[in-house]
Formats: sequence, C-alpha cells, structure tokens
Amino acid sequence: MEIQKRLESVELSMDILRNIKCKVYDREIVVQELTKDQKKLLEKINVIVPNVMGI
Repeated sequence: MEIQKRLESVELSMDILRNIKCKVYDREIVVQELTKDQKKLLEKINVIVPNVMGI
C-alpha cells in the first residue's frame, strides 16, 4: 500500500492524531492549533482539517 510506505507506521500515526486538541461547544467543535507532527502527517495523507466543525 502506497500510504503505508509514506507513513512510518499506523500505530505512530494514530498516536499523533489521538492528541488533536478541540474545544466542544453546544453547536460546534473548534479545532485548536495542530502540532508540527500533526500538520506533517495530515499533509502526507492529503487531509484538510477545518477550523470549525458543526455538530
């Protein structure tokens, strides 16, 4: 799998993504600043994280 070659391991990726900080309000979730590792990982897998997500 191409994605697996680009990433070091699935376990490491999940550890990095597990720590994304968010604030949860009644009607929305606000994503706090991503860390350097999180930004790099999300760029590798071509995922865009919105600043605000509606519930």
